[in-house]
Amino acid sequence: TYVHDFIAYQAEAMVVFPYYYPDKEVELNSLLQRLENAVFIGDFPFRSCSGVCRDIVDGVNQAFDYLVGRGRGRIALLINDSQRKGILDRKRAFENASKRHGAETNERLIYRIPADRALGPQCMDAIFKRFVKDENVDAVITQNDFFAAELITKLLGEGVNVPKDVAVIGCDNQDFGKYTAVPLTTIDLLPQVQGEKIADLALAHDLFLVADEAYHFF
Repeated sequence: TYVHDFIAYQAEAMVVFPYYYPDKEVELNSLLQRLENAVFIGDFPFRSCSGVCRDIVDGVNQAFDYLVGRGRGRIALLINDSQRKGILDRKRAFENASKRHGAETNERLIYRIPADRALGPQCMDAIFKRFVKDENVDAVITQNDFFAAELITKLLGEGVNVPKDVAVIGCDNQDFGKYTAVPLTTIDLLPQVQGEKIADLALAHDLFLVADEAYHFF
């Protein structure tokens, strides 16, 4: 296994993305329980090791609060149709934020992009029809900046004023967001801060840590 290879090469620390190892929790936990200098990123299944997590639930809550604070009342969510924890967390956070603000929790306000369908013209047509023509939304929280940029392009092409008519929020603060047709509002995941904390944990063998201030609006 990779773990045994690391041991054989006398690696002093390693950084692990656990979602790359589906259905291997028991095996990995058994192998890693004695390696205190393994640092996990993201979902953290192994209490024997350190880890840095991003609170995506808090990020979606901030996005919803941000939009409500600017007078938006019909907010939608654009995500992949996936059972990955990060996607399910986004959906749950969106639904809870809707209830907290007394907003409508209509399932049609959540568009799930099918796993077998690219974010191409047909998909964008379906999203536009659902959100704008059928549901008359005035804001959309998207899974990432790429989805946000594609949605903004579609909305502008259809004559929708962004953000006056429909506001769009991305997630992950990619550099290209500076150059979209409309400056992109996004949630910064602060990867540099995460990286610094991960390095600190790997070098210091510290206790489990959740990254602070994982989200920031621009």
